[in-house]
Formats: sequence, C-alpha cells, structure tokens
Amino acid sequence: MTNANLIPVFNGQIENQPIQLCNARELHTFVESKQDYSDWIKNRITEYGFIENEDYIITTVRTNGRPRKEYHITLEMGKELGMVERNAKGRQIRQYFIACEKQAKGEQTAVKIAPLSKQHQQNIKELVMGRAKSLPKDQQARATITQWSALKTHFGKSYKDINDDQYLEAVSLLARLPLDGEIWLDGEQVLLDKPQPQAPQTGIVLTPDELALLLRLWSSSTNLHESGHHLLRRLNGLLVGREVDSLQFNVRLHTELLKAIHPLIERLMPQVQQPQKTLLLGHAKH
Repeated sequence: MTNANLIPVFNGQIENQPIQLCNARELHTFVESKQDYSDWIKNRITEYGFIENEDYIITTVRTNGRPRKEYHITLEMGKELGMVERNAKGRQIRQYFIACEKQAKGEQTAVKIAPLSKQHQQNIKELVMGRAKSLPKDQQARATITQWSALKTHFGKSYKDINDDQYLEAVSLLARLPLDGEIWLDGEQVLLDKPQPQAPQTGIVLTPDELALLLRLWSSSTNLHESGHHLLRRLNGLLVGREVDSLQFNVRLHTELLKAIHPLIERLMPQVQQPQKTLLLGHAKH
C-alpha cells in the first residue's frame, strides 16, 4: 500500500488555531491494534500523557440515534501513536503523517512567496503616475522619485520583487505618502500653488464641509450687514417689497447657518481660547 490517503486528514481547530487532524478511530483500524478501540485510545492518552484541547479534541456524533465520542487527534499525536505500535503499519502511518505535514507547509510557503502579479504591478505603477500627474508639472518628476524610493526603502527591494500578499501594504503606503505640492483636508487631496514644507499638524483640521459652512456663514453675514446698513439709511422712508424680501431671506439664512454651525463653534472654542494653538485649515503649522 502506498502512502496516498491511508486515512483521511482534515483541517480543524484547537484553541482557535488551525491545525491538521485525523480521526483516532480510523488510525486504530489502520494499525490493526488487537485492543478494543475504546480501551486503546483511553490507555494511550493516559500512558503517554496526551492533553485534551492540545493534542486532541473530543466531538460527539450520533450513529443510529445513539451518541458516540470521536477523538480528533493532531498529526503529531498520530505519529507517536503509530510509532508505539511497533509494527509495519505503525511505521507506515507515521511516514504518511510526516508527508502530510510537509505538503501543508509547502502549500503555505508557496502562498507566502507568490510574486507580485502583473496586474498588481500595473496597479501600483498607475497609482504612482496618477499621483504625480495630479501635481504641477515642475513637481511631477520629484513626486515620482519620492514614491518609488519610499517603496524601495520600506520593502528593501524593487516593487516588482515584493510578494503578492504585500500588495495592499504597498498601496496603503503610497496612498498615505505626503508629497510636495499637496495638502489634505480630512482625507481629501488638495493641490497648492507651491510646495509646502512637511511638518507635524497641531490644532484642529477642518473638514471640507466644515470649511464650506464657515464660508457660507461669512458670506451670509456680509450680505445681512450690507442690507442692514442700507435700510438704516432709509429710516424715514418706507421699505419696498423687494427690500423686505431681501432682509427676510438673509435673516432666515443667517439664523439657519448659525444653528448649523453651533456644534462646530463649540468644538473650536476650547482651541481658540488657547493662544499657543493654531486652527488649521487643512495644512500644517510651520
């Protein structure tokens, strides 16, 4: 008999760790032990100090409506049980388990050392070139070199030579890499007219929506201020309908914006009251 599929080996878990297992009942049958199976497995566990949930697990199955214990043992335990039988079958099953372990390790190694696929290489190249082209022309060459250098420094080799399971790590590195000529507003890239020195951020970074809200409030306040001054100069006259509509619209808009911006003002106030901190509108303090 060859070593191919002498008894089924399957993937299981012990203490939440993946591991190869086999059924002790099938091992007992294969080694042709003269002992009753129930006595054989219990005696072997006691005699050689095997530990439940480390060397084996017990499951309960039903046969003809009656529960039956099954011992699912590790291949390490199986090798030892085969060896102590001291017969040809025991030696054969031990070699079989060794071959199963080598095959599993070989499969894991093959997955780990799989080279970066051509598609993933192309994706990384497009990401590098895309980020560089989004910058002013005089910054593009430098940005390209910066990105390739960052990849080589991080992985210690060319991006084409990294493993395929490192693809997401490479993409994440490139996406988070700061480039001269960029600023970031809460994860959104914004271009500057000229490069900005990189420095640690302090204070609060406003999101694009928060910044837009502040600008709308400023614009509305300005309109309301101008309308008010214009109407004050006409205290002795009668307001015309269009002026009334304009005033009412601006007052309503101003009130709505004040309500909307109130949580933001509460968030900003503690920072405003500390002179040593600077409120950031999306860029670092220099």
